[in-house]
Amino acid sequence: MTAGEFVNKPGRVWQITTAVLLIVSIGLLVALIVVASEKDKTKYRTLPITSDGQEVSICGQGSSNPNGNSIDLSEPTNPGPFHDLTTEELKKLRTFLENDPEIRAIPMEKFRAINCSYIYMADLWLPPKAEVIKFLDNGEKQPERQARVMMFRGDKTPPIVEEWICGPLPDVTNCQMLNFTNRRNPVEFEARPFNLIEFITLSILYAHVDNKIGHILLESYNATFTGCADPMECLAMNPVPTASGLTGKLYERRIWFWALYNIPYRLLHPVDFGIQVQVDGAKPEQWGINYIWYAGQVFSGLDDLNRQYNFGNITKTKMTKPVYSDDLFSTLHRRGDPLPVNPQRAPVQVEPDGKRYSVRGRKIDYLGWSFNFRLSSFQGPQLFDIRFQGDRIAYELSLAEIAAFYSGDSPLSQATDYVDSGALSAMGTKSLVPGGDCPESATLIDYVSKCWRNRTHFFFQTP
Repeated sequence: MTAGEFVNKPGRVWQITTAVLLIVSIGLLVALIVVASEKDKTKYRTLPITSDGQEVSICGQGSSNPNGNSIDLSEPTNPGPFHDLTTEELKKLRTFLENDPEIRAIPMEKFRAINCSYIYMADLWLPPKAEVIKFLDNGEKQPERQARVMMFRGDKTPPIVEEWICGPLPDVTNCQMLNFTNRRNPVEFEARPFNLIEFITLSILYAHVDNKIGHILLESYNATFTGCADPMECLAMNPVPTASGLTGKLYERRIWFWALYNIPYRLLHPVDFGIQVQVDGAKPEQWGINYIWYAGQVFSGLDDLNRQYNFGNITKTKMTKPVYSDDLFSTLHRRGDPLPVNPQRAPVQVEPDGKRYSVRGRKIDYLGWSFNFRLSSFQGPQLFDIRFQGDRIAYELSLAEIAAFYSGDSPLSQATDYVDSGALSAMGTKSLVPGGDCPESATLIDYVSKCWRNRTHFFFQTP
């Protein structure tokens, strides 16, 4: 053995020994971790054990809902008697109405004026209750699905409003005039509900009013209806209908437009100025202004107000235009110091084993309960065939009407009665926000193939 071999041999032995000890240490560490993990599982195990010794899974672990609950929001190929009109049904219905020689509905892309035949509303027309009961309880054939269609016939002389029943859906073959036992059909065009195209047509009045009395508006309210760099600097209009019972004539249509400062929330910022417009018939060129309400006084038109204002014969008003800011009383911005001081995430409702209810089409099944739901254009939310343990509790649960009656000291508000179905109750619904309006785990329901998003939510609420 040489001197070099004698010197290097202990070094090699030390290296081998170190490597062996390192491997053994790693093995012991792994074993310790495994043992500790098993102890933790045993220590914190609080879940119940079934009769056959199986532990209930945690937080929805597993491939399926323990009760087989499921959510299917797809539109059915063969919808039941209570299901809303499907996308396919609406498309085919519109095509039929556009091609029918009697109805002659104008295509949506060509709809520009009120003096044409256009679809105001299409909704499911429910079959007679007796026929539906036979289908549900006796297994007889499902009644044909039909649609109720309201047409504004500005193309006719005189113009009228018609209601039709069209079917069978989805492949419509005919439409028949709807026969009511308690009212006429068709009705006068002047009795039609408000609609967007009418407001768009009337918007030409803004420039006309500014041209005639813009100086009065500036002196009185420091604002006009047009010519503003920022829309919140302008005045806005709020429509107030005048019932035919007040005018005394069925063929007269009158609308008051109340001026407001166009800042949030603008109904809380009215001014003492209004315009009554006559909108008889379907020819906008024949529409005009009947009366002006200004500073508590009524004038027979813009020229009358302009003349008396310039002569100094009337009481003049002077209002301070509010300046928009986050602190303005009518805004939705929070005031004061935030609470809590440091932001915290909101509480979360958890469904550890999945949904406790099932949704298929427009039917809900929940802990022995079942019902069909829909969103009616006229009446809003409706429930049908409500059952518990298979027994029918109620056939229909629906809103009858929403009506509000107002009164005030101005001509605009002396007799103002609102019936919400006239403005289509369902159109007033807004998208709901998960985590705000309902739990984040709620089931969100869209209508008209996602055109109306998240209009209905379903969720389980612990008492």
